[in-house]
Amino acid sequence: MLLRSVLSKFLACALLFYATTISATVVNIDATRYGFAFPTDPAPVIGQIINPFSTSGPLNQLTLSAGTYTITNANGLPGANPDFTALRFNDMGGSNWAWGFVIADDSDKRVVLYGEAGGLSNTKSGIADQLSVQNFVSTLYLPTTTTLDFMIRDYYLADNAGGVALNITAVPEPEAYVMLLAGLSWLGFMARQRKELAM
Repeated sequence: MLLRSVLSKFLACALLFYATTISATVVNIDATRYGFAFPTDPAPVIGQIINPFSTSGPLNQLTLSAGTYTITNANGLPGANPDFTALRFNDMGGSNWAWGFVIADDSDKRVVLYGEAGGLSNTKSGIADQLSVQNFVSTLYLPTTTTLDFMIRDYYLADNAGGVALNITAVPEPEAYVMLLAGLSWLGFMARQRKELAM
């Protein structure tokens, strides 16, 4: 009976640990507030040093623990700004709507991820409705706990509109799967034992 109680608590802890490792965070990147200074062309590459800035208030930041993360389009998820389905990077007319973002390590201002999808369009829905935007997926690996800066690829934000909402999900480490599998195996074993005792 004591062993069963201990193992039940172990299973509860394993499931809790598993649930916390797959927690997700939504980051809203306002195209009128968060960008970076020159050079913004061509597209930034991983390792490039940039100068993130905000037109009002602090930088758009998130601190994440070491690990691997999946980055997807957060459109429609709780916490995502419903207006951030695409961004207008100027008001000069023509093909000026896009969907893209830049993430930099705040400690050294080096780009850790650049993502874009959908190309350019002269309408917001022309970008937001594209499958490549809706189904965007990228992966980010952080070797240590890191504070990240989120922005769009633009240096002049006064004529912008909209933005991008990202969903950031931690990928569980293999140990989490092992713990979950061990807990589920124990549940199966206990159910089988209980059934045999009832016979």
